[in-house]
Amino acid sequence: MRIKDRKKAKAVLNTNNTLATEALAQQRFAEAVKRSVREDKRKYLDGLAQVAEDAAASGKLREVYSITKRLSGKFQSGDKPIRARGGKLLTSQEQQKNRWKEHFAELLNRPTPDNSPNIEPANVDLEIDLEPPSTGDILGAKNN
Repeated sequence: MRIKDRKKAKAVLNTNNTLATEALAQQRFAEAVKRSVREDKRKYLDGLAQVAEDAAASGKLREVYSITKRLSGKFQSGDKPIRARGGKLLTSQEQQKNRWKEHFAELLNRPTPDNSPNIEPANVDLEIDLEPPSTGDILGAKNN
């Protein structure tokens, strides 16, 4: 229904010959578009609210928090562009996964360093009490 109304308003706008009728038709078309956008946004938000309610009822808190972030305007999707070594943008999920795999393989599988630190063992063992603290120890620490 709304699409037909917008098409009619656009047709009237395109067939006007005078400036006055064209301005009026432009105003009507703008109002029709704004109304349509408002209704679409309301339907979208109502749909998200319904999905959040359903998720909350079924205990899917991750989905509830995700929708809350999206509605508050602080939503960031996890899909950020990833580039290959040559600078080419990787578009498919499989290419991006392979690039991440390559990146972490390089990062985590480095050779051991040649000059390892020379750490000597301690000369004296420290006396450390491994028993749980007494009530007096707790009260004494609390008062200090």
